[in-house]
Amino acid sequence: MTDTETRARATDPDTSHDAAASLDPATLAAQQLRVLRALHRASQRHAEGGCTVSECVTRMTLDEPHLQVPQRNIVGRRITDLVELGLVADSGERRMAPTRRNQIVWCVLNDGRAALEFVARRDGPPAS
Repeated sequence: MTDTETRARATDPDTSHDAAASLDPATLAAQQLRVLRALHRASQRHAEGGCTVSECVTRMTLDEPHLQVPQRNIVGRRITDLVELGLVADSGERRMAPTRRNQIVWCVLNDGRAALEFVARRDGPPAS
């Protein structure tokens, strides 16, 4: 699921570029997969479908209590990666976040579901 492009924008400070360069491909792919799974699960559980970054973080925290609580900014960046990979898209909807601001409602595309099915066949279901 990874790509080889720079993980920081040209306008980001040097510390962002250092952090992006230090992220190894295996960690990046694991983060992307974790976020894609959470988006998919949260979308299935929400009556209106799709989910926001905040809802994704909540789902990850509830479903994976044994793992480190995800940082919202990292989840948001991994969603951007998944959009660039064609696995997730902006649904066009907005929902109120706990911050009282509207957030984008993200949806998992067919290619994203196919990627999850491929990983499940290859690796078995995710550990609970």
